[in-house]
Amino acid sequence: LEYRGNCLVKHGMKLYLSFELFSVLCLLTSQSDIDPATLRGHLEPLGLQGPVLSVDELSAFPDSKTFYNKYTRGSRPFLVKGGAKDSPGYSLWTDEYLMERQEAGSEVVTVESGKKENRTEPSSYYTMKEFLEVYRAKNIYMVAAVPKYIMQDVLLPYPLRCGGYQSQLVDTVMWFSSGGTKSVLHQDDVDNINCLFSGSKELHFIEYPKYKKRVHMDHGVNGYSSVDTDRVDLLKYPGFKAIEFHFVRMEAGDCLYIPYKWYHQVRSYDRNIAVNVWWEPLIEFNETDCVYPDDVGLPTIDKYRFQVLDKSNDEEETAPVSDLRDYFRDFMKEDVAMTYDELLGKMQKNKDLIRGGIQWVREMDEQVRKLFRVLDFNGDNIVTTSDIDELDDEVEDRLSAIRDDLEDVVDSQKMNIGPNKTGDSSRSVHADDELPNSTERDEL
Repeated sequence: LEYRGNCLVKHGMKLYLSFELFSVLCLLTSQSDIDPATLRGHLEPLGLQGPVLSVDELSAFPDSKTFYNKYTRGSRPFLVKGGAKDSPGYSLWTDEYLMERQEAGSEVVTVESGKKENRTEPSSYYTMKEFLEVYRAKNIYMVAAVPKYIMQDVLLPYPLRCGGYQSQLVDTVMWFSSGGTKSVLHQDDVDNINCLFSGSKELHFIEYPKYKKRVHMDHGVNGYSSVDTDRVDLLKYPGFKAIEFHFVRMEAGDCLYIPYKWYHQVRSYDRNIAVNVWWEPLIEFNETDCVYPDDVGLPTIDKYRFQVLDKSNDEEETAPVSDLRDYFRDFMKEDVAMTYDELLGKMQKNKDLIRGGIQWVREMDEQVRKLFRVLDFNGDNIVTTSDIDELDDEVEDRLSAIRDDLEDVVDSQKMNIGPNKTGDSSRSVHADDELPNSTERDEL
């Protein structure tokens, strides 16, 4: 066996290795032997590479229990025509209205440069008033928590008002531009309802986990792909060939449910304002909290608690990491060295992993055991920060595969699916196994 570019060559047959998985897609010929003219959607915008499917279109939000059983458990997107029109902000949010409030001069929002999203560029910070004065003329857009002074203008989407969803709320985010923005292809590890208050949007979805092994998430730690969504290179990203896309066009006043971890890419048109509500996937529906007193008033988002908004002001922000090596450097920043038991204990307390009702199970022990074996490449039964610094690209591919296996275990709880549905099975490494020698680690 030998590596040639992104191919593993064995007896003349080439096997394409995805960016983050050990499983392979058999390619009987080299990518260089393929005539690009025969590839559907090659060097064309994302969404033209395969069949395009629609999403359910509803005239009103479903009740909470139907939403849980049919859509969140079923991982099924839908569009609600006019679903945002009951929110006061739908009719109130002119530039003048947003600027005239005194708070607009002090409320600081995050602003991104370049309407074609580039996640490597730093953000800027404006007051809301400053942004409103220049956003139509500059190549910028706003993505920030809904300013506090207008949270009372947004209704919490109807299905989220009972059943246990209220305790799972994570964040509410406002997207604001003069139109023409294009996002990267990305996924969110939360459920999502996006309501559009102004303008129009077009979204292409790719189903998760159905196409997990086909979508090239080469920035998987940060949840996005570097594929050029205006010109998809199918020689560089062959996994997109003949993939199924779901497409939806949103008009002002519509709301869209985007299921947990579905890949999506978004384009906006005209003066554009949207609000996302994000929440942790609900593990079990709770019918006992669906009885309301008569005097609750208008259920606007300022009346609910969101996990991100509840963080204390002095809590340290977690900066994005560029790869898995950076992730583990950050993970070990308070520790010079770790044994397996110490790594396991820290993983069990990791709030990025164990949250929203997720339970630690034996399969997670197995994946942490695999993880320790790869990080402890010198076989001394201790992982140190020096070990992390010496990791090479090949080892990072192994870490990616283990992370994907651990993700499958978490997804089996969040999506109420069997542990083998999200990917191919692999050799289990049990918690009571002896630590392997270097040859065995190479086989992993």
